[in-house]
Amino acid sequence: MKKRIVLGWIAVGSILLSIASIIIGLVMLKGVFGKIGYLVIAAGILTLFTPVSVFLSVPIIILVSGVALSSVWQVVVGVKLYKLGKEI
Repeated sequence: MKKRIVLGWIAVGSILLSIASIIIGLVMLKGVFGKIGYLVIAAGILTLFTPVSVFLSVPIIILVSGVALSSVWQVVVGVKLYKLGKEI
């Protein structure tokens, strides 16, 4: 019983994180980051499938690509922030 509750909270957290990534991407489109926002939105959409993959039998490549894109956009944003910091 406890395991089921914990898995439910993990799914809720994953869904909220995916939605937050999509919102962050939309905000990035209007700011300094520009087209990086599309990468963030794509990662958010792909990671949105992670908690529901058990019920929908989503191919594992979609889940892995969502996690990989999440890692990539964080590095890209970090590099962009570093460059912006050097300009000051």
